[in-house]
Order: sequence, then C-alpha cells, then structure tokens
Amino acid sequence: MKESKPHDRQLVPVLFMTFTERNCSSKAAMFREVEHFCQQLSNFTRTHIEAGRGYQTGDNTHEHGIALVPKNEVQRFWSRFAKFNHNLVRDGRWITREQMTQLIKKKCETRFNKSILELAPFDTTKTTEAFHYVMAKHEPVLSTQSRTAFCPRYYSRCKRGKCDYANIAQSY
Repeated sequence: MKESKPHDRQLVPVLFMTFTERNCSSKAAMFREVEHFCQQLSNFTRTHIEAGRGYQTGDNTHEHGIALVPKNEVQRFWSRFAKFNHNLVRDGRWITREQMTQLIKKKCETRFNKSILELAPFDTTKTTEAFHYVMAKHEPVLSTQSRTAFCPRYYSRCKRGKCDYANIAQSY
C-alpha cells in the first residue's frame, strides 16, 4: 500500500483584506458576507485559506483579514488569483473604493447595496504590525463566531471529508 507523504502545514500570508460594510450593519451579516467571499476565493484559487480576521462595528463597520495559504499552495494561489474577479462574488456586492467613488459622483442609487473591498498583496516586512493591527486593534473573529478556515473541496481527499489540513476540515 502506498504511503501518503505528509503535507507541509506551514501557512504563508498572501493577502491583506479590508471589507467595509454600510454603517451600523450587523456583525452577523458582515461575517456571512466575508465568509462567502473567502470561500469563493478558496474555490477559485483551489487553495486552502486560513483567514486571520478582526472586526469593528458601529459607525465604521469593517473587517480586516490576512489570508494565509499552505506554503506548498502559494504558487497556485498567485497564478489563479491573477484571474480572480471579485465583482462576480455575490452579484457584484463587493466593489473597490474607486468604483464606489464613481457611483457617488454619478449619484447612482445602486451604491447603497454595495460594500467596499480592498485587497493588497501581503507585505512580509510588516508581518508583526499587520497581525497586531488585525487581531489586537480590532476585535478578533473567533472560529466559534464565524468560519476562519476555507477548503476548496477540489481534491478528492477534501471531497471525501479527509482534508489534509485538519484545522480546515473541522471548520465545515
């Protein structure tokens, strides 16, 4: 019987994400939208994603996240991420800050149904500051409150519920 080789479980930060909801949006609604976005990103890139997330509600409802992928999936993430179109997630619910500015200038009513998404490649020279900002300056999102791990269920082992990334498999 062929023995499977253990996968490298070292996670590498790849993206810094900011999700800005309409003011006074509920925490539960924000969590659902961010979960959906992260799952779509995982599905599209066919990579496992662990998201370190922190949020703030009230007058400035937003969430920050750091997307981490297994070291052996980083190359696949970046090759597929280049083709990822965030406008297709939830029928264009997430738009960039520039797109929102355009809608405001045009006085377009659809701007009230949109939320702002900002994605930036993770700057590894600021790792400590980034994690402190997301997890200490903001209220951390616990895995008991909302999903923080996303499996693409692309591989046969994942489809069978035997994901090699145990923490991700338990988050279903």
